[in-house]
Amino acid sequence: LVLSRACRQMARWREQGLPDFRIAVNISPLQFGSPTLLESLKQALAESGLPASQLELEVTESVVQTQGEKIEAFEQIRALGVKLAIDDFGTGYSSLASLKYLPIDCLKIDRLFVCDMLEDKDSAVLLGTIVGVAHAMGHSVVAEGVEEAEQVQVLRGLGCDTIQGYYFSRPVPAEEIPALARSDFLPQPEKAES
Repeated sequence: LVLSRACRQMARWREQGLPDFRIAVNISPLQFGSPTLLESLKQALAESGLPASQLELEVTESVVQTQGEKIEAFEQIRALGVKLAIDDFGTGYSSLASLKYLPIDCLKIDRLFVCDMLEDKDSAVLLGTIVGVAHAMGHSVVAEGVEEAEQVQVLRGLGCDTIQGYYFSRPVPAEEIPALARSDFLPQPEKAES
């Protein structure tokens, strides 16, 4: 249901002429293990007309700690053209070594690293290492939880591909996304309270 709604909404934004971007949908370990996931994906894409490359599924690190049939599921999803991301990377049980066999596209670095990086040199070093390894493996990197301009500067300096967080916008209803997209998701000045 959420998957279908997300695809339909993204298709509407495309019809409104918004610049191309991907919509990410969190998939729980239970959903990821469902035998109907692949068919649900195909159906959501077909019904909405959304190109598969504009949909990204985010899975938690617990899904990463799997073998066999789950790796096959990763491969089948990617064969559709849908992107796969590991969400909250660095706080669970996955290791950098697991990146060599996982068919993924993106690592989303958990906000805990981002929050500490300006005060804790080790967090910044870890971030730089994760970005470097991810890029060497052909993955893009998203930093989550960014709230300050200085964090943006450091993350850009580290080579982070995408930066997300309250610095750019708090969560907003779907109807407010077009204005944000047209402003290239640049930070908006706070509205003065009356």
